[in-house]
Amino acid sequence: MTLRPFDRTRRAVAAAALGLAMLSLATGCDPRALAYFLQPFEPKVDPPGPSLKGKKVVILTHATTGTRGDFPDLEADLAKGLGRALAAEVKKIEVVPYPKVKVWADGHPNYTDPAAAGIDFDADAVVFLEVEGMEIDNPSSPGLFQGLSRIHVKVFELTTPTDEKGKPIPGRDEEILVTYDQVLESNFPRTQGAMPISATVNRTAFRRKFMEVVLSELSWQFIPHANADTIQDTSL
Repeated sequence: MTLRPFDRTRRAVAAAALGLAMLSLATGCDPRALAYFLQPFEPKVDPPGPSLKGKKVVILTHATTGTRGDFPDLEADLAKGLGRALAAEVKKIEVVPYPKVKVWADGHPNYTDPAAAGIDFDADAVVFLEVEGMEIDNPSSPGLFQGLSRIHVKVFELTTPTDEKGKPIPGRDEEILVTYDQVLESNFPRTQGAMPISATVNRTAFRRKFMEVVLSELSWQFIPHANADTIQDTSL
């Protein structure tokens, strides 16, 4: 028998109603739980850092002594990697190219205020990454790989003072606010412990994988991510 359009619609509505009823029973009729299951996408974890949407951003990195043994280009790798992630996920952001930031840093080798880079680039924010630790050798077990990092993440936002009407106040310097100040510690692998050296787990492969872990966790300070997102996959 061929169903008429009206019959098809009624059957579709009935099927949807039955599905909702079964889902309500499964969630104990809790509307919050029901809403969770009805979401079209997996809910995201909001980033703890400030929004960088629509802002011009300088990413400035500094690796302290002893952190570049296995990562000779550590400062560049972190700045470029985080810059790519922000440019891909944050709307209308403008990330100052790393080569320009590198020239600035080389010209100011003794800088003490990262916000100065933001002023010179006429930026809205400076993301300052100070690497306090970065290693891939298990300190207590020679021959085993264990990635450990400690990075101080600080965000300086530059704002122009305005009057009651929202107009810039002549002669007033930009105000600098520290809107984020956290130490991010990453370790890999987190669950199974250190990884023994093998034909597939060599120094180069492990170093590359650990850098991916660090960059992902850095980006999550500013970019939402799904609960199911995992970076602890030990396949290299």
